[in-house]
Amino acid sequence: MQAATALSRGPLAGPSSFSHRTTTSSEVSQLRIPSSRLPFSQPFSFPSKIQNGHRWLCQAANEPSLYQPFRPPPSVAPPEEETVQGTKEEMLQRLTERMGLWHEWAPLISLLQKQGVSPKEIDEVTGLTGVEQNMTVVGAQVYKSLGAQGFPEDQLRFFDIAGSGVLYELRVLAVNQRRSAAEYIIDNNLDAKGVRELAKAIKDHERKRGGEGRDAFTQAPGDAMAFAFYRNAKEARSEQERESLLEQGLSVVVTEAGRKKLEELLIKNKDVKKSVTARLQLVRLQRDETTPRAIPVVGALSEVSAADVEAAPVARTDTLFPIFTTTGHGKWVAVPSWTAISEAQAPVGILHPDAKTLPGDAGARTSGGPALVVVNRNDRALSDEHYYLVEKTGEPGLALIQGSDADASGQVLGRVVVAVRPPSKNEEIEEIDWV
Repeated sequence: MQAATALSRGPLAGPSSFSHRTTTSSEVSQLRIPSSRLPFSQPFSFPSKIQNGHRWLCQAANEPSLYQPFRPPPSVAPPEEETVQGTKEEMLQRLTERMGLWHEWAPLISLLQKQGVSPKEIDEVTGLTGVEQNMTVVGAQVYKSLGAQGFPEDQLRFFDIAGSGVLYELRVLAVNQRRSAAEYIIDNNLDAKGVRELAKAIKDHERKRGGEGRDAFTQAPGDAMAFAFYRNAKEARSEQERESLLEQGLSVVVTEAGRKKLEELLIKNKDVKKSVTARLQLVRLQRDETTPRAIPVVGALSEVSAADVEAAPVARTDTLFPIFTTTGHGKWVAVPSWTAISEAQAPVGILHPDAKTLPGDAGARTSGGPALVVVNRNDRALSDEHYYLVEKTGEPGLALIQGSDADASGQVLGRVVVAVRPPSKNEEIEEIDWV
């Protein structure tokens, strides 16, 4: 029989004394409270729920108590982490081998870090750098958020190949913005750089409320990109750059209002291009920009004659610009207008076959090669400090002879001003050898 222990006053007990007796369920169901103590006149009975509860209590009191272990509440970890099993070494091995798709093994990184494995240790074992770990974990979270929004599985597979770097760029977008952005990425096959520009355009469109032209572009990814091109075009410095940006905007814009806004600016830009006048740049020459001097070259030292030297023309230059006129001579050479050359009134160039055979110390300090000897025909005053171009008596060709011996050797044709060598192949600046 179902029974419960109830407290009741014993028939012989005092006012404060109580005795225990067992009350049956049938007695409980017949309990009544005197109507004199109730605000209503009808007898009161316990509801059926209380009666049923009493039966359960009676049954529990008669049955032996069973041990019920504590059960913690369900875990709040993502389902992916709940399903991952294995030791730390096994998880590291799986990361090393990149087993499965990237978003399938991404939870392993978070689990390992929760177990105290640092990103550096993961990098050393698996080869995944700290940056790659972060991109993978964040990209997997974005991937999961798309799946939670009901993103079609066949389209979601696009990111299995695109990788975490593409979805990582969507981290800055709200969850409700990621779906349309993901669809735009798939339709246009964007890479990580393109997705970064897309995410930036969407956020900028969101922030620029009330900005110029913003109301013509909707929140659609294509319109957000078009609005970014529109803003960049207005800040462009050149008409060509502005036109290029506007054409890019027209290629991605979605709404008709946005297209109209871009076309208005494009037409305005073309009108500006038509009104641009031609420009002529006027520059004043610096003195060092007009210094090269043209010198006639009469031939090789061993072949040229005194008559050739005497017949060489003099380049007459204008006083304002280095324009020179000649009298029918074929070969000329341009040399820097050093002071010695500038002061020469009638310079002429003589080719020397080997700089190593030049007289004095000049030849001894060089490795050889051709040289150009510049001679001033108007300076024939002899001095032991200089060399002179001389036509020796009874010998072919010309020679370079020191001043004290020049007059006795033959006809003096002029003083040697300088001997120059061609530029070095390694373009190193070498010392000028004066002779």
